[in-house]
Amino acid sequence: MAQIFPFQGLRYNTRTVKNTAKVFAPPYDVISPAHQQALYRRHPQNIVRLILGKIQPGDDRDTNRYIRAKRLLEQWIKKNILAFDELPSLYVYSQNYIVDGRRKERVGFIGRLQLDDAGGCLPHEKTLAKPKKTGCSLSGRCARI
Repeated sequence: MAQIFPFQGLRYNTRTVKNTAKVFAPPYDVISPAHQQALYRRHPQNIVRLILGKIQPGDDRDTNRYIRAKRLLEQWIKKNILAFDELPSLYVYSQNYIVDGRRKERVGFIGRLQLDDAGGCLPHEKTLAKPKKTGCSLSGRCARI
């Protein structure tokens, strides 16, 4: 049987980042190059800098947008731009949208999931090997999936 656990979320510190509306961005796979540039200009701590960093001339295995994102993430945590919640939690969210002219709402939650050998959970999207390969060094708070 699958088990669900709370975790300490990493969120913008609203004492450091006053207007969080300026730091949010859509998922990286729907951001055009022009939109990426606009998000970069919107705020110096816009999340796009972590989820869709710019490719630079000379990028290679040791210096690339994933390595830069990892370093930037660590800087933002150190500068208290992003902070871990004090207590482990399950995070409830809702999404409102319109399909065929009808308003819909999807409600869900985010938590840690542990599967047993029986499975029962199917992947919902393809993940890319290169971003996962860079790992995470945030005091063991993130785990490689």
